Amino acid sequence: MAYLEWKKEYTVGVPRMDKHHKKLFHIIKELHDGIGAGEVDEILNEIFARLIDYTEYHFTEEVKLLETFKYPQVNDQKIQHNFFISALKDVTHKYLQCERSLSVIMEVQSLLRDWLVNHIMDHDIKYSSFIQGKGAV
Repeated sequence: MAYLEWKKEYTVGVPRMDKHHKKLFHIIKELHDGIGAGEVDEILNEIFARLIDYTEYHFTEEVKLLETFKYPQVNDQKIQHNFFISALKDVTHKYLQCERSLSVIMEVQSLLRDWLVNHIMDHDIKYSSFIQGKGAV
């Protein structure tokens, strides 16, 4: 699994959300390192569980923020979040319970890399100026 590194261009300008995003990238790095080291299932299971838990926490906090400031695309964010959580749980289950293959590892990598980066750059960045315009930063 290729390492997914936080880059400055992923900053959305809302410090709390940027901190959350950085934490997600950190957990993904732990997962990357664990898979690369051939960690035992219990360790990978724990990392996957933390990734899911923290992602759900982040999404809940992000939606609360957006609802507080009446962000017009909050429902689109919720749809995107629900899709990702479902996909993350599915691929995690597939890896841990069914099939520990290279193709599943690549699927995990693709989901984490492509969805997270694209979501930040295509969706989260849109609320940046909106929230900043409300003086919330």
